[in-house]
Parts: sequence; structure tokens; C-alpha cells
Amino acid sequence: NYEIGIKGTLADKRVRYSAAAFYIDWSDLQIQSNFLAIPGDISSAQESTLNAKSAHNLGLEGEILAQLTDELTLSAGLGWLDSEIDDFPDARLSGGTVVNVDGKRLPGTPEWTWSTALDYRRPLNNVGLGATEGYARLEIVGRSKSRSDLEAVAAPGLGKKNTK
Repeated sequence: NYEIGIKGTLADKRVRYSAAAFYIDWSDLQIQSNFLAIPGDISSAQESTLNAKSAHNLGLEGEILAQLTDELTLSAGLGWLDSEIDDFPDARLSGGTVVNVDGKRLPGTPEWTWSTALDYRRPLNNVGLGATEGYARLEIVGRSKSRSDLEAVAAPGLGKKNTK
């Protein structure tokens, strides 16, 4: 694993920022495969652990937090991830189907993630409860779509025929 980053402050330390770039290289990565042993029968759900020979992640992350007033803070973050199975030519799926998932995205890894939040804090000392603080938060988080498991990762290529 490799990571490099930077952190700092601006505007009299009322703004904090951080950014990082990372690379992760896996060998013998365990990946879950979930499937129905009997198609259409939810009671036949199966799970198995398979080993991909290799995979990698390459990503960037950034975050900023700004103290707008003594009571109001704004924060935001953004992440990008390139995730890929490098060597897994014999992934065994439901019904014993064997597929090559080389070059496919790792399950559960969205390309983009983002968040933003607005926090409000106010001392409530005059309500007779001692050093009490009122707090409210509005938060929005999101991510781009991702495939949930190995079956879903392999699905776009299943069923395609090569005709001449």
C-alpha cells in the first residue's frame, strides 16, 4: 500500500483541508460470491469465498472544513476510486459457471463518493441545565453506482454470444 497526502489550515485556522492519493495492490484477494443455487428460489441462497489472484485500487480523496461563524461549520469531501480485478480468469459463479472477470471493477467499490454537512452548535447555558449545548446537523452523502457482488460484476458479460 502506498499513500501520500497533505493537510493544512488557512484563514487563521478557521479552514482546514486535506488531500491524499493512494494505491493498493492485492495478491490472493478474497471476494464473496452470493448466488441462488436454484434460480428464482430465495431459500437456496448460497455464499462462497473465492480468491482473485490480484487486484488493485488507485484513488484520490479531498476534504475541507470551514468554521463560518463561532456556531456554524461547513464541511465537504470528495473521493475518486479506480478499482480493478487484475487476474481472476476462473471466477466460479452460480450453477458452476466459470467466467473471466479480469479488468472488471471490484464489487462494492463506487467510482465517486461525496459528502457535505452543515453543523450548528449553540450554548444553552441559560436554560438551567448547566453547560448544555444545542446541536443540529444537515448532511448529504452520496456515491456513484457500484455492483454489489461478484455475480453482479460478471453479469454484463454473461449471455453474450460471439457470432460470425
